[in-house]
Amino acid sequence: MIAFLLILLILSMVIEVISLNTSFQNISFEFETDRRSTEPGEPFYIVHKVSNTSWLPVTFLRTKILFPRGTVTSKDAAVIMNSFERKSSQHYFLLPRRRLIRRVPAVLGERGLYWFESAEMERGDFLGLKTNFTHVWGYSGIIVRPEKLKDSRSVETLSGIVGDFLSKPFLMRDPVLTVGVREYTGTEPMKTISWKKSASRGKLMVREFDYTRERSCTIVVTGSVDASDSQMDMCARIARTAGEMLMEQGVQLRFFTSAYLQASRPFEVYKSEASRASDDVFLNQLACLRPGAVAPESKLLDEIGSRSASQCILIAPFEEPGVYELQRKISALTRSETAVILADDFQEVRG
Repeated sequence: MIAFLLILLILSMVIEVISLNTSFQNISFEFETDRRSTEPGEPFYIVHKVSNTSWLPVTFLRTKILFPRGTVTSKDAAVIMNSFERKSSQHYFLLPRRRLIRRVPAVLGERGLYWFESAEMERGDFLGLKTNFTHVWGYSGIIVRPEKLKDSRSVETLSGIVGDFLSKPFLMRDPVLTVGVREYTGTEPMKTISWKKSASRGKLMVREFDYTRERSCTIVVTGSVDASDSQMDMCARIARTAGEMLMEQGVQLRFFTSAYLQASRPFEVYKSEASRASDDVFLNQLACLRPGAVAPESKLLDEIGSRSASQCILIAPFEEPGVYELQRKISALTRSETAVILADDFQEVRG
C-alpha cells in the first residue's frame, strides 16, 4: 500500500510539473458570433470553442470574453453589463484530447458595428496550487441594424411621402431603345456619342433614348459633422423604413450616402442596391451611419449621375441651406423629382 501511494505521489508530482511547464501550449480557445448581423434586442450567441490537444486532463480552465459596451448577457440574456462587468466567464474541466463548444446568449440594443476581440484564459495546474493567465485575441464582429420606425405618427407621415412617390410613373432612359440622334452639347456622357452619325455629319452627335418604366428608387442619406448621434440614427431608421415600404411594392432600391460609416474610410461615397431578395449591404451600411467626415458633394453627385436615373428620396439629419440646393442638383441630374426628408421632423414623434 505504501509503495502504491508512493508511486501515486510521484506520478502526481510528474503530472504537476508537466502541467506547470506546458501551461497553455496544448490549450486553444476561439470565440465568434453565430451571425454577422442582427436586429436591436434580438438574441444571438457567442460561440466558445475550447480544445485540449494533450494526453493530460485540464482540471481547471476559465475563459473570460470582454463584451462591447451596451451588451446584455446571461443565461436568460436579461442582465445589463456595465463598464466593470462586461465579461462572460465560463469554467471547464477538459478531458484529454477533448474539444468543447458552448453558446452564450447575448443581446445588443443599439444600432452599430460591434467587435468581440478581447479574451483571457486562466488555467490551473494539476493539483490546483497555482494558476496562469494568458490573453487571447479574436476579431469577430456583428452588425446591429437600425430599428424601423414604430411611432404611428412617424409611420403615417413617411407612408404619405412614399405613397406620393409610388403614385408617380417610374420612367428612365432605356439604352436599348434609341429613337434618334441630336447634336452634342458638351454635357452628355461620352458613351452616348454615336461615332458613325458623327462621322457622316461632320460634327459630334449623341443618341437619344426612349423611356421605359422601371420600378426603381434612389435613397440618398447625407451626413454632417454637426449632426448628433440621435439625428444620424433617425436618418438610418427613416431610410430603412422607407426602403422596406418601397421594396414591399416591388421597387428596386439604389442607395448612396456621403456620411461617415463606422470603421470605414472617411470622405468616401458608399453605395448599394437592395430588393426584397437582397438587402444585406443596404441595411448594414445604414447600421454604420455616424456623424463625422462627409464626402464632397461633387463626389456624391458623380456617383448618383453615373448609376441612377430614377426618382430620389433625400434624407438629411437637419435643415441647412445646402440641403435644398443638393435637392435641386439631384433633380437636374436625374431629370426626376427629389423628395426631402429631415430627421429633425421625426425627432418628437419617435417611437
